[in-house]
Order: sequence, then C-alpha cells, then structure tokens
Amino acid sequence: MIKARAIIHLEDRARSEAAARWVSEAGFEAQIVESARGLGAACEGSPPAVIVVEGPLSGASAVEAVRWLRLGGVRCPAVFVCGSGIEGRALAQVQGVAPFAACGSFEAKALSRVVGAAGRASAPGPLPSSGSLEEIGLEELLAACCAAGFTGLLELERVGTTKTIYLDRGQPVYCSSSIFSENFGQMLLRKGLITEIEYNWARKIQQREGIRQGEALVKIGVLSHETLFLQLREQIREKMINAFAWADGQWSLQAGEEPLHRVTRFWFNPVELLVEGRCRFIVKEDVASAWGAMSGCFGVRSCAATTMSAAADEWLGVEAQGLMGAPVRLEVLADALGWDRERALGSFLALEALGYLLIAQEAAELPSVVATAAQSWPMWGEDDPLSVDEAVEEEDERETPSALSERLWRSYLRLTSADHFEALGVGEEAGVDEILVARDEQLEIYSAARFRPLLGEARLSHALKEIRTKLRVAAETLTDPARRSTYEEGSGRDQGQGDRDRFLSAEDAFVAGMSMLDAEPRSACRYFTRAAQLNPHEATYEMYQGWSMYRFAETAEQLEEARRHITRAISANPLLDEGYVFLGQIYLDGGDEQEACEQARTALAFNPFNDRAGALLSAASQGHQAPMMVSTSWL
Repeated sequence: MIKARAIIHLEDRARSEAAARWVSEAGFEAQIVESARGLGAACEGSPPAVIVVEGPLSGASAVEAVRWLRLGGVRCPAVFVCGSGIEGRALAQVQGVAPFAACGSFEAKALSRVVGAAGRASAPGPLPSSGSLEEIGLEELLAACCAAGFTGLLELERVGTTKTIYLDRGQPVYCSSSIFSENFGQMLLRKGLITEIEYNWARKIQQREGIRQGEALVKIGVLSHETLFLQLREQIREKMINAFAWADGQWSLQAGEEPLHRVTRFWFNPVELLVEGRCRFIVKEDVASAWGAMSGCFGVRSCAATTMSAAADEWLGVEAQGLMGAPVRLEVLADALGWDRERALGSFLALEALGYLLIAQEAAELPSVVATAAQSWPMWGEDDPLSVDEAVEEEDERETPSALSERLWRSYLRLTSADHFEALGVGEEAGVDEILVARDEQLEIYSAARFRPLLGEARLSHALKEIRTKLRVAAETLTDPARRSTYEEGSGRDQGQGDRDRFLSAEDAFVAGMSMLDAEPRSACRYFTRAAQLNPHEATYEMYQGWSMYRFAETAEQLEEARRHITRAISANPLLDEGYVFLGQIYLDGGDEQEACEQARTALAFNPFNDRAGALLSAASQGHQAPMMVSTSWL
C-alpha cells in the first residue's frame, strides 16, 4: 500500500531525522529535504499530505517558503515547529499560510496527532456502492459522501420503509420518504397550520393539476409562499435527521445528476445534520457518565482543510472557531457557546468523529495553535461563473449558485401563486405607465443573465421561464381595460370556512366530471357546470365545462358557447396551457390549421412539456385531423 507523504525541512539534520521518526509512527512516508527550494521540488507531482517546517523565528524563513508554496497550489496542512507559545500565536496573524498547526516541538505528542488527523482527512477512501447500516452507520456514510463530493442518491431501506437522500457535490439538498407521518400535509396537520378540510381540498387540487401538495396549499390561500418555503425546508430536514435513528437496514448509492433535476433543491449543511442526528438520538441515560469523562478534557480545532472542515466552520460560526483555535477545556467551551450537556456531548462527539475537533486529556498533547483558511463549498468556490459576468450587478456576482437556486425557487413559489398586482409589486390603483415600469424592472431581476449558472438544469430553467411568463401575462392583463375589469371582478380571495366547504364540494363535482368525460361528455358537462357554479374563481372548471360541451355539441350555437367558455377561462387564468390545446383542437376540427398551430404554440410557450400540445402542432402543421383524448390517469 502506498503511504501518504510527509515532507520535512528543519534547520539541522538531527532535528529532521527526529521529526521523521514521529511522522513514520503516525503512518506517513517521511521525506527529508535540505532547502526551501528542495521543499518546493518535493511538492511537485503527487501532493504531500503534510509538510513540517520551522516556526517564524527560526533563521530560515519557513513562513515565506510556505506562502510561496500556497501561491503555487500546495494546499496540504503545514506544521510549524515553534520554540514558544508566543511564536505559535503570532502565526495566527500571518496571511497566506493556512491551513497550519503550531507545535512546541516535534517530540511532542501533538505532532503525531496533527499529522495523523491531516493524513486521515486528506486521503478519503473510495465509496462502496452498497452495504448494511449495521456495518457503516448513516453518520459515517453521509460524511464519506460529503468528503468525496458525491453527486446522486443515497437510498436507505429498512423493514419495507425507504428514504432517499439527494446529494449535490457532497451537500444534501433533498430527501424523500415513504413514511406517511412524514408527508408534508400530515406534518402541517400535526402543527395545526392547516385543517383536515384544507388538507383534503389541497390533495384533490394536487391530483388534478399534477402539482405538489405545498403549491396546492398556496393556490387555495392556506399558506403564504414564504411559509411554504420554510415549512418545506423544515420537513425535508426532519426526514433526514430522523433517518439517523436507523441502526440497521440496507443502503446503496446511485451516482448521477439527472435525478436531482426532478426535485426542488434545498441546501443543507451536512455537519449540522450530523450533529443534530447524534444529539437527537443520543442515549439519555449515558449523557451524565459520558459528559463526566469528557468534561475534563481539552479540545482544539484540527488543521485539516477539507470539505467537512469547511462545513463545520460555517456551522459553528466565527466566534466558535476562535474559541477552538487554541486548546480549551471542553466544559468552558460548552458554557461559552451556551450548550447544555446533551447538546455539548453530541456536538463534540460528532466533531471528533469528523476529525474536526482534536480531544486530549491534557492541553500539552494538542497543538498550541491551529488556524485554517476560509473554506468554501465546492459549488461556492472561486470559479463561480457569476464573477465573470459583466452583465450582472456586483452583488449578484458574489451570490453563490446554491443561494441563487434558493432565491429562484422562493420567487417561483411566490410569483406563480400571487395575483397579478402582487406579482408586479404594484397597488390596485396602479396606472398603465407604473405597471409597464414594474414589469420591466421585474423582468430585469429575473433575466437569464442573472440566473445563467442554473440554466443547465431543465427544472430551474423552466421555473425561470414560468416566472417571466407570469410577469408578462400580469402586465398584459392589467394594461388592457376590459381584461383588467374581468380579472378584478373574479379575483376575490376572502374565503371563510363555509366557502372552503363549498369549494371542496366543487372539487368533488369536478372529479366526478373528469371520470366520465370520455364516455359521457354530456353528463360530465353537468358536473363541470356545477363545479363552476360552486367555485366561480377556479377557471379550470369552466375550461372543462366548455370542452365537454364541445364534445357533444350538435348546433352552431352550442359550438360557439363551448368556445366562449374556454376563452373566458383562459382570460381569467392565462397560464391554463390545456385551454389553448382545446381551442386549437376546435380550430383544427373546423379546418383552420393556421389558428390551430398558433394555439398549440401558445400552449407550449406556457408549458413546453405538454405532449398534447406537441401532437396538436404536428397534426395541424401537416393538415391532419388529430382526435383529442384527455388523460384522466391522475384519478
């Protein structure tokens, strides 16, 4: 087996040989070099795991040598052998040498501990593809995925129950679960945020329109967009943390980015999840005895510069990092951070398991000073494509892709469920000029240039397109006097409990109509008419009322009335892409292929994934008559 290298350059040969014995005992292959230039040459090719050099007050300028190595791309930890604590503490003020550790001497146990931790962190092993949770626990497994920058699915299975954690370059972004109690609606019911009637109503809307449960709750006015986003994030976080209770079961890894395009990504700090999982399921009876053994110990931050150490830095914050920058008694650290015994024990154990926190019985066994460079997540690094986009304002240039993605989804949830005035950010008294200015400002905010790093993901690209479409439609509606009047008349949103009961009955009538639309369009029309009467604010009901009427129409008057219902529904809600398909089919059946093509293109502009619109466009372009079948597979 090839060992990781430790390159040593100290003032004299005897000290270098003594240091070499220690790094060898720590499991490294020791390589002694005679000069600073030799140190640089030794770092060429395969990078070392650690370098050992003199402190800043030595005759040779080891500090300057390390700074030049950093400029040349050498990222491994540096261990400075110092003659005093003052010398070690002074290193913390030097720019451009991190990550590093300062030790009193190479004979100290600290040197072995530091280079050992650096070696473990710098050489993660390959990830297996599957295994048992009894052999590799979820904590170790998730840490390994993060350290390796794994992108794909971590699938868990236990007694017929499944959970899937989605990871993007090592960072958890989503979790699905087959556990009924972890369903989003069930969680909101337990919290008292929605009622049983609202839950059932949203579930029906969800099934009918193929949208998510949360989006359905926003649509019926039960949740605000901000509440939806926060509750969704909390639900996904809870599903991941609850998985740490699984001590047995099977796991498997499925690499690849494609599954991530089908979910909304929420960015979670893996260290926060690992710590919370350990704290939540720690055996309560063991806390007192375990804390008694640990509280007398000292801890200090490791010098390893890894993805996990960067995540731990971000989770802890600057103040906690400073407290851990030199050996500190653990109970003092817990008090300073405001952690009770349970929280402190779980946090310290998790951080030690990650190699971030070095713990020893005596402070002398630890490095006197540890400092790490400011780290970034892989997706937040210096190669952020926003920084070279001159068309984006300076504050957007610094926005990370994960933050950009989160902002886009927040906006998507808000704007696609908002009324036209709210979407444009204008009052109900706004005139044409104000509306047009607001539209242009919003379109600039949601321009393709600002969100360019996300446009390679179809789901995010589609979300941005829907936002821009919503803004344009809102402006077109509110600047047309007739359309604005119709919109304002039908946009009442104040709904009491009686209204919600009535609207739930309307949804039942709609479902009944859909179940018989193909076989009995005349009977279906009666149900759609009833639904539209019970809830005149839902344009979908009138759209299907018109379509079912067209299906059994026998006279020109019936045909015209059917077309009028569909047109009115689209005017009330221009985002109903299926309505354009229905109108296009009517035009095609009447021999107007050009207008049918136009309607199909409009439908595809709103929803590029509408297969029926694509089929209609193809048929109309070729002058064919295409029978229209409406899928009811969601029933």
